Amino acid sequence: MNLSIKNVPDEVYEQIKKTAVEQRRSLNAQIVHLLATEAAEASRRRQMRDSRKELERFVARLPRMSSSVPLIRTDRER
Repeated sequence: MNLSIKNVPDEVYEQIKKTAVEQRRSLNAQIVHLLATEAAEASRRRQMRDSRKELERFVARLPRMSSSVPLIRTDRER
């Protein structure tokens, strides 16, 4: 897949270019790496959001617990 990116701010371009040199990558390889990293992170965030919703649904189905004070007192009296 080929992309054309326009209107990249100079400071963003310079930072990506500097990092590419530090990582011994071409500018293109660095941009592809950044895009892949962000795509993986977006997927992870989406999965975490879905897991959190599933956990919230599970917790909502649990029976409500009454106060634990009577249980603790009974246990202490033994």
